[in-house]
Amino acid sequence: MGRQSGSRRLAGRALAGNRPPPRRTPSARPRRPPRPWPRRPAPPPPPPPPAPPPPPPPGWGGRPPPLPPRPGLLPASAAVFGVSTLPPLFLQLLRLAAFYVEIHLFVLQPTPLYWGDQPGRRQAAREAPSPGRSWHPLLVSWGRQGRDLVNLLLDADAHPATESFQPPPRRSLLEHLRADLFDLHDPAPADPVTTPAEDDSIRIHCCHGPLREVEVLHDQILDALRRDSSLQLHDILVMAPDIEDYAPYIEAVFGAPENPALRLTYNLADRRPVSEFSLVETFLRLLEWAGSRLPVTAALGLLESPALRLRHDFTEEDLGHLRSWIVAADVRWGRDAAHRAAFDGPDRPDNTWTHGRDRLLAAYFLDPGAADRPLAGIMPASGPDPAQADLFSRFLQALEDLLRIDDLATQPRQPHDWTVVLESLLEDWFAPHPVLTEDCSLLRRALGRLRQAALALDPLPACGLAEIRLALDALLEQTRPASGFLTRGITFCSLKPMRAIPARVIALLGLDDRTFPRRDQRSSLDRTADQPRPGDRSASGDDRQLFLECLLSARDRLHLSYPGISPRDLAEKPRSVVLEELIDHLDQAYRISGDKPVPAGQGCLVHHRLQGFAPAYFENGPLFTFSPAAAEVRSALEAGPAAASPFLDPAHLLPPASDPPSDCVDLSDLVDCFTHPSRWFLTRRLGLRFPSAGDLPCDEEPITPDRLERYQLEAWLAGRILGGDPPTDEDITARNRGCNFPSGAVGDLAARASAAATTRWLRDVPAMPGPPSSWPQHELDLGNIRLRARLPANTATLVLARPGTLGPKDLVTAWLHHLAFACLRGPGTEATTRLHCHNRAVAFAPPADPAGLLRGFTAWFQSAHLQPLRFLPDPSLAFAKVGADPAAARQAARREWEERPYTEHGDSPRPTLAEDPWNRILYATTDPFDDSFEDLARRIFNPLLEALDKAP
Repeated sequence: MGRQSGSRRLAGRALAGNRPPPRRTPSARPRRPPRPWPRRPAPPPPPPPPAPPPPPPPGWGGRPPPLPPRPGLLPASAAVFGVSTLPPLFLQLLRLAAFYVEIHLFVLQPTPLYWGDQPGRRQAAREAPSPGRSWHPLLVSWGRQGRDLVNLLLDADAHPATESFQPPPRRSLLEHLRADLFDLHDPAPADPVTTPAEDDSIRIHCCHGPLREVEVLHDQILDALRRDSSLQLHDILVMAPDIEDYAPYIEAVFGAPENPALRLTYNLADRRPVSEFSLVETFLRLLEWAGSRLPVTAALGLLESPALRLRHDFTEEDLGHLRSWIVAADVRWGRDAAHRAAFDGPDRPDNTWTHGRDRLLAAYFLDPGAADRPLAGIMPASGPDPAQADLFSRFLQALEDLLRIDDLATQPRQPHDWTVVLESLLEDWFAPHPVLTEDCSLLRRALGRLRQAALALDPLPACGLAEIRLALDALLEQTRPASGFLTRGITFCSLKPMRAIPARVIALLGLDDRTFPRRDQRSSLDRTADQPRPGDRSASGDDRQLFLECLLSARDRLHLSYPGISPRDLAEKPRSVVLEELIDHLDQAYRISGDKPVPAGQGCLVHHRLQGFAPAYFENGPLFTFSPAAAEVRSALEAGPAAASPFLDPAHLLPPASDPPSDCVDLSDLVDCFTHPSRWFLTRRLGLRFPSAGDLPCDEEPITPDRLERYQLEAWLAGRILGGDPPTDEDITARNRGCNFPSGAVGDLAARASAAATTRWLRDVPAMPGPPSSWPQHELDLGNIRLRARLPANTATLVLARPGTLGPKDLVTAWLHHLAFACLRGPGTEATTRLHCHNRAVAFAPPADPAGLLRGFTAWFQSAHLQPLRFLPDPSLAFAKVGADPAAARQAARREWEERPYTEHGDSPRPTLAEDPWNRILYATTDPFDDSFEDLARRIFNPLLEALDKAP
């Protein structure tokens, strides 16, 4: 009203001030005397005051004008439950409805005494209770909404028809607290109430994250059931500010317990349909995908959803292949260059779905020998092989379907037309399947309601897919099935009205300062923030009132927990302010008896450990656990490291499928085995995989090239230059578009700078007869085994180059190639190998018996299938170089093991060889430096170092 009145005043002023003054022109006529303004007529006398209304009937206020009788429209009576607060407008509606319908309000109150005069928190902080007037500090802080409701009901002349109050007994700390709230009595700090030491009616648990909270709750429930045989599972109620945040942990701990004999029946209530029904979640994510940036992580999430896996018949193994293909094609976001430009991105096809698909197709159809050359500006990516043609075809079809859905967001439609499109999408994408029947029915009902609403309000303006998705999401929330509240077993639900009902055990999870109580986030158009009135909704006030109701509803035990310690760095996190107020009040008003009585708040606070196998859980103290795995781990830790068994016991390792593994070995397998024996054994023999950062999909594009990308670019450039086919600027641009390199001019400039530096480095390096991928493949007969290798035939010198610092792995790689090259050249012929790195270049002289040395490598290679080789290139080279003094050699090897970084690439901190994850698995409980390590280091590196010394 104030804004409208102000608008009228401004309009009136505008009308009076917009008329221009009359222009005065010179005139010869005499000026007339001014005429007086006519007097304003006297205002009419005010109307007589209206007759006073008749006295209101007993009940609520005055009676409104009578309505025409409409029999059967209104019920005879109505009951309102679970009301924590009522805005004045809603209360006025109930007040008017009470003239025609008998209204019954059931209101939870902490005390039968009048507590509407309890001050607010700020007022209570400024003044003390006057004589004859008392208030309770918890009601002052938590009961504002309930206090306002009491006053509003009294102002509306509501009369209590029935009162049902039972004074709580005073046996436990929880009952003492409820009784003091009942009597509005605040115990004096000078004379605190004492409770027994074994009293555990109130417990506040500080845990390391939500998962640990649920694990602690599981142990506490098992302990309560063990101690009280009358306690049943349906007597336990567990709540959280948002149960969705804890649902995965609840299903992990309660749904799959370590001991099946301790399985507890439970039900999860108040979950959203998106969480309960996989098809609903997938459908909404498809609508969110349309019109978005088309990020790669969203696409992989859709392909991994159960609904789309059924549609395209993807297995878990298939999804692994799809993920590796997409990562190899370096797809980040965007359909194509035009789509990226629409989102203010660079108008280039780099890292888009179309470009990534073309890279995979190029790799599929091109010869493997041409994989390092672009085809029509497209750099092939390592993708599917011909044996995976069916899977590749299904992947291309799925990608085409996802990109076609994006076309839905190109133009707006009428709302009822959108419902037709979405129903067609549901029928086309999700074929009838017994697993998806209930999900499809829920979506069809929601779409039907949306169509009816759109037709009822027709005509409506055209809208986009985003608006329809929001409307559909809201309808799905309204059409959610039965929530399962109080159906069977333990009930897990969200903390909201109508949930804090009387129960013997009530548990509240997630009471940290960030989550509870919720912050009031009001819009700038919300006038209630400027002029709040009693009864206005407040998120913070509602949560405080709900916490008070939980305290009043708990009969035997109140379990409170919060994630107060970070599981990553053990940093402390603040708990909720309501917990702080509860602990402060318990400290001031109550004591826990014992040899040294302690404040009740500190006595109720329990700090848990990060893991359930911590020693404190096995010392008969306040901490305990029912986890069999934790007990087993604790026993193993108490046994000490002497009882720890090695990771691998050769006696229990099954032999490989073929023994020997194969009669023909590839030279690249020998290189992989002897450059990193630990990784080779765990991946080839045991099938272990450690995904690195480069193996994971990423939506963000790189801004600057990291060291690994620069190295890969320089290695590609070196291979092309030494092969006599230096790449052009167009080749470099095409290669950068297919790699994890910055897009646009920044990446092109960085690539050209690397190309110039690589060209200068290779200026004095002799050219090779073509790139290594074009060298012919030879088979060398070593007597007991055949060796396959790609080597140049018509040259006396093998030239190898690596754009990095020369290390022991490079020496081992070049040495194996040198032995194979010498065997290929034959006895009595010249065979020299030169290795060029950034810091130095080395050469190998022809060995005396290259075939015998290679037979030794192949024998070790075969034994590596049974147990890992005790060969570590860096420590082994350090040991072989010292040689003469065994103690000094072992000390040098151990120094390399503990100080040498295991990789020179990447921008992150580089761990040492001992911290390499592959080495840590094999040598966590054993020492790698034994007699076999020393023998293998001498037999491999002594001939290598001798050939280095004799090289020209």
